[in-house]
Amino acid sequence: MAIEQQNNEQTPQATGASVPTTVASSAQYPVPSSGRRQAFDDVMTPLTPQDLASAGTQKLVLYMLQQSQNQVIELSGYSERFHESDKRAAVLQEKLDAQSKFSKSVEIAVITGTTLGGALIGVATYFWAKTPPDNTSGWLALVIGALLVIGAAIVKVSSK
Repeated sequence: MAIEQQNNEQTPQATGASVPTTVASSAQYPVPSSGRRQAFDDVMTPLTPQDLASAGTQKLVLYMLQQSQNQVIELSGYSERFHESDKRAAVLQEKLDAQSKFSKSVEIAVITGTTLGGALIGVATYFWAKTPPDNTSGWLALVIGALLVIGAAIVKVSSK
């Protein structure tokens, strides 16, 4: 076993074999673990005129060009749909923001109306409880308070 390992560890120079110097090591150009064209990922050298004269190289380049054009056509539809969806999302976001602002305004109006209306109804009882009762101010405060509470309820119901 040790002899086999020794023989396997011998370099090509030790065995007398010639080492090609133009082969690119895979450490220089790391190959990703997944992909469609892993065999061509480490080919980083430009093609020479002699390489381009080969019919196989020309067919391979044309095939790769055709595949790239097909991908561009396929993906252009996704790009258009993305932009349409992006515009639609922006419009819907603006509508949602406007509705949220309107909803907050309605809530403020309802809270203000019920609070002021309840306070005026309470003031009406104060006017009636005075030693000389002030019926006019009491009824006026009661009517205005009731109108504010009823108006707040109408605003709340109509906003839904």
